[in-house]
Amino acid sequence: MEDFLSHGFNVRSFYTAQVKSIKNDRVKFFIKNCYGDIYEAAYYIHSGNINPFTIFKTGQFCDVKILQIQKDLRCPHGAKLELLPLTMPIDIFAEQHPPGSIVIGTVIEIIKNGAYMLVALAKNVFCIVKRCKKAFTGMSVNCKIKKYNANRKALSIQLI
Repeated sequence: MEDFLSHGFNVRSFYTAQVKSIKNDRVKFFIKNCYGDIYEAAYYIHSGNINPFTIFKTGQFCDVKILQIQKDLRCPHGAKLELLPLTMPIDIFAEQHPPGSIVIGTVIEIIKNGAYMLVALAKNVFCIVKRCKKAFTGMSVNCKIKKYNANRKALSIQLI
């Protein structure tokens, strides 16, 4: 059975894309479809604590997966593509520290009126967890990794 093609892209395949530009909340890519047409696509950074300038460089090639293709008549080819890079720092961290591992993190910030805290587990690897009453900014905490969601690029941790 042949997979569905939209604008020359197979949504089940992986592609190599080139970084066009980097902004604080998105990274724009050039990506080729099966017909050789070059499309502009974007990876939107939903977590405000990832620094895309340390992960991506202009002109760099990355393996990506297409998340969605939306019809947009303002775009040159009539489509707007949203991508997800396959390898990010959180993927490498999750590979090295599988669920059940205990790691040391640093409290970066107390957020949401003191109900949650942002914990840095490694460079460009962050997690939000419920606040411990005695925790403060800059404190080292022991964390147990509960699970990792590769599609959302999200870690779930528990303070121990």
